Amino acid sequence: MLPMDKIVQARSAMMIDAPFFGALSLKPDYKEDKTCKTMWVDGVSFGYNPDFVMSLPIDVLKLGVKHESMHTAFGHHTRRNGRDPKMWNEACDYVVNYAMVASGDRIPEDWLYDPA
Repeated sequence: MLPMDKIVQARSAMMIDAPFFGALSLKPDYKEDKTCKTMWVDGVSFGYNPDFVMSLPIDVLKLGVKHESMHTAFGHHTRRNGRDPKMWNEACDYVVNYAMVASGDRIPEDWLYDPA
């Protein structure tokens, strides 16, 4: 199985489990990006490290695709302005992950999450 095949499998499962985010996950142009450690979105493209994708169980990959899709849904890419990109992304990760947990998702323990 290729990394993109695995992403397609995760997106297909999301169309059943979370159709709104499944639909959002269909919009971006998916690009293999070996320079990133995990995954990213910029409102147009969805970049992914193929080794990272292949290392994940499908249920965690599905959460990762949903997480990235939520960044787009929340418009994070449009509101960063001159803020520090790393700090902005981490702050947005806290927001996305909080929303995921609040909606019933069980995210991995190493994801940025603080209920406060």
